[in-house]
Amino acid sequence: IVFMGGSAESGNVTPYAEFNIWMDPEAAKIVLNSGIKKITMVGLNVTHKALISSDECDALHDIGTKASMASANFIKKRITGGEIQGQNAAPVHDALAVASIIDDAVIKTRLCNVDVETLPGVTDGRTVCDFNNEKRNNVHVAIKVNRNIFYKILIDVLSLSI
Repeated sequence: IVFMGGSAESGNVTPYAEFNIWMDPEAAKIVLNSGIKKITMVGLNVTHKALISSDECDALHDIGTKASMASANFIKKRITGGEIQGQNAAPVHDALAVASIIDDAVIKTRLCNVDVETLPGVTDGRTVCDFNNEKRNNVHVAIKVNRNIFYKILIDVLSLSI
């Protein structure tokens, strides 16, 4: 399983929780504790390091396929919406997770123990990433991203006319 969700750092709907996990923390907890051998979490801590700039967005649009133009329009709205304050760029969260399946060089992961906070309150939905406790390493957490490989995959995929 490769999923976009959670964060090894901070959240986007609360100081601690990322939206996808926060929406159903109990389900996320069940999946992460299921014993499935290979689970990879691509969280905000890396998606926010793979921003697509306004100029890159224009280049995606100029590819001219329906997919590239629609994607560029979507990304441009995110840029103008100011998701990342002070940047003329935006993350494309789910695309990074998909790109990591296409080419595992897109992200570097570290195996660690991840659990999900399910108690009501400010930490509800938080993915707690324990990199120091080897009691039960259950998730490969993305900790670094190769932004250049990611952007090349976006160009290659969006250039396909399907």
